[in-house]
Amino acid sequence: MNVPALRGLRFYVWATGLCALAAGGVLLAPCTSAAYESDQLTARLQPPRDISEEADEHANLLLRRAAERANTMGACKADDARAQELVAGLVHREMGGKALVRAPGAQPMMSFGAYAAWLERAPLPKASWGDRADLYGSVPLRDNLLLKVVGPSSTVQLAGVLVGTDKIDHFWVQGFDYYQRSGGGQDPERALAWGTGTEWGVWGVRSTGVFSFSDLAANHAGYRFYTHLLGPTSPLQRGDDGCVALARPFHWGDWIDWRLDEVLNPSVYEESLAEDIRRVTIADGQGLCAGGRPLLGPAERALLRQALTEIPAYASAAAPRRDRALDLTDLCPALREVVGEVVGELGPRPTGS
Repeated sequence: MNVPALRGLRFYVWATGLCALAAGGVLLAPCTSAAYESDQLTARLQPPRDISEEADEHANLLLRRAAERANTMGACKADDARAQELVAGLVHREMGGKALVRAPGAQPMMSFGAYAAWLERAPLPKASWGDRADLYGSVPLRDNLLLKVVGPSSTVQLAGVLVGTDKIDHFWVQGFDYYQRSGGGQDPERALAWGTGTEWGVWGVRSTGVFSFSDLAANHAGYRFYTHLLGPTSPLQRGDDGCVALARPFHWGDWIDWRLDEVLNPSVYEESLAEDIRRVTIADGQGLCAGGRPLLGPAERALLRQALTEIPAYASAAAPRRDRALDLTDLCPALREVVGEVVGELGPRPTGS
């Protein structure tokens, strides 16, 4: 087994808690959460309808539950700082409590936080790939065990954004990690440095070979949610009696944007994985990136140009430079032309050949 595959196996054992190894084959049964990728490229073939109404409703149900629990635990009498800390912890518990989900097809059980698990289980429109006709379905086992065996999370549409359910866990779970590591928002740079490090480490490059800018954008969006808790823009606020209640509905559109879409905000791949992805995007499957396919409209092209040229406020300086990134725009002719439109700003980029 080569280095990328061995690394993926080691990570899978560490991150998921491998429950069983069957003789003569591998039986993977995750016990805790794992690092998943997602696929908004293939999802563009038949985009699922927007499920914001249902998703907002469920989020509000869980937020009310968190508020009620906070009040029974003394939030009504606590000072503002203690009340915010208590509510943040209970929201994290409601949204991020671990749950196993039966994956489509022959994939093993997948572990998500409670809210993302609900999205995966609910009979709502989503793009899933039980047949493994996804972006990572043809990755050889020797290159990456995690991507090959586990596969991507589903993609849903929230507030007009195609987003992997893994990003929802990043919002609720890693967003809370940011909140804690920053001292409740006092040291945001510390949270950004830690989050960027996780993408270079076991939650990104060291496990799947992917550095996801969208993961970091989701982390930061969740961080903003937690740091704004009980403030004037927060869904949860304190009343005159000090008790916490849902004062205004939660809407995903208030907290996420296009940066959570991994086509518009491309991930950076290790070289060996990039070769595998090029075969899928150009030679195999649906020919997603074949020349002439109207993959992105004018508005989306403008957002992709913005992602490639902006300095991301949601990542530290340790993130890969976008002018040297081996990403989807290098591997997909239908996107490469967008890079050509900004080449003067970016400078030379790899050709992916």
